Amino acid sequence: APFNIGRSLTVRVFLEVFSGCGRLSKAMSNLGFQVLQWDIKWGAEYDLLQAKHRSLIRGWILSRLVVALHLGIPCSSWTRARDRPGGPPPLRSDSEIWGLPDLRPGDAVAVHRDNVLAKFSASVLFVCRHLRVPATVENSQTSRLWLAPPIKRFLSCARV
Repeated sequence: APFNIGRSLTVRVFLEVFSGCGRLSKAMSNLGFQVLQWDIKWGAEYDLLQAKHRSLIRGWILSRLVVALHLGIPCSSWTRARDRPGGPPPLRSDSEIWGLPDLRPGDAVAVHRDNVLAKFSASVLFVCRHLRVPATVENSQTSRLWLAPPIKRFLSCARV
């Protein structure tokens, strides 16, 4: 069952954000870690497009309640698979990393959502780096996510 975010976090945890089916959390639990999964699949109270939820997670990290973290950042609008002919249209390019102009309304919403989540993820990575909290990111090696300026800034830091 998902964590009741109305309650305070009182134990130190391994935090898996964008956890999907939670395989990594299950593995960490099997190793003896207390785990907390965070994913929109559990409802609006897990929606990281809401600033209060992003602040909550950053607050847990800053309070040293997170011993390690994994981000399975959604890749739907960052993927280069959309560049292939015959498939869905591309939403980004290497030169238009924040989104192509004149996107269809639904695509523009998806790009905006993924931009917010990428910026949030970068901010979490910087906090983890500052506090020396181990953190990992899951995304395809060819994903355009790695070209997003806040992610590039993080990757250019020493000790990354």
